[in-house]
Amino acid sequence: MSGLKQLRNRVKSIKSTQKITRAMQVVSASKLQKVKEVAEDLNDYSTVLANIMYDISTHGNMSVLPMCDQRFFADALKQKPALLVVLTSERGLCGGFNATIIKKVKKDIKKLESENKEFKLIIVGKKGYNALKGEYSNDIAHYYNVYKDNYACIAKQVKDKIINMVE
Repeated sequence: MSGLKQLRNRVKSIKSTQKITRAMQVVSASKLQKVKEVAEDLNDYSTVLANIMYDISTHGNMSVLPMCDQRFFADALKQKPALLVVLTSERGLCGGFNATIIKKVKKDIKKLESENKEFKLIIVGKKGYNALKGEYSNDIAHYYNVYKDNYACIAKQVKDKIINMVE
């Protein structure tokens, strides 16, 4: 009889585990769908940015750019401080992504300093801000926090800030 009781308990345990597993699958499928949507949105932005950079790099003649875009390449900008836009994450958990960006930014800053050029930083993401605020706090023009659903808002604010600094 005790063998039968153990068998029933074992069956109950397996059924309970199956219910938990199914619930976990439903939750993970839901989360996966949300991640796919975010990735698709980001893919659209990256495609547009890649096309812009390609167009700029392949057209050595700046006269093909619309007049509003030519101001970013005007000789008058040589008199203004260099502007570095630093994009990092809010949290770690992304391998060497943040460290690589910070290393490159510091290298660019050292190059600008060796040429006695002024510079300003626009930083998007907490990791970049925390890494650069100690050494370059006077050179930070603006810092933006990125939250779950404010990507478009931040992108517009950064764009407006860059345009204001260029004009």
